[in-house]
Amino acid sequence: SLVIKKLVEGDSADKTKDFTFKLTFTKASTDDQGTFVGQVGSTSYTFENGKEKTITLHHDQSLVFDTIPAGTRYKLVETGSQGYTASAAYWENGVSKTQAGRISADLTQDSILVGEKRNENTITNSVQDVTPTGLLIDNLPFILMIGLGLAGFVVLSKKRRQA
Repeated sequence: SLVIKKLVEGDSADKTKDFTFKLTFTKASTDDQGTFVGQVGSTSYTFENGKEKTITLHHDQSLVFDTIPAGTRYKLVETGSQGYTASAAYWENGVSKTQAGRISADLTQDSILVGEKRNENTITNSVQDVTPTGLLIDNLPFILMIGLGLAGFVVLSKKRRQA
């Protein structure tokens, strides 16, 4: 079996956003059918050998293939999304691997082998959190009140010295 899972991380990330994937299978030499059926929830998708198919996944959604012949290879391309950095942590025939991406760029995984052991692929899109800098607008009234108080004290002190 093969599971392709989508995760989204970051405080300002949109967890309802759909991310676009292009998936292409190359059948194993022992496979005579050449079609692969995967499911996202209750929706089924049929993939044909060598033909690219586009699907969308959002946070915590998985494309699950219950039966794929060992020796099948697949290419997975996630279309880059503005502000998101894609990365992959996957199992290729029982071997754990990772692949880092670049911000707002496509993430391409080429010729991944589906074997008899564990086969999973988790693609994570993360948004870099923005650290607040400078003055917060929430504190502006308090800062102005302190400034007015100091200005009043200075004016009062000058008037007392003159008198």
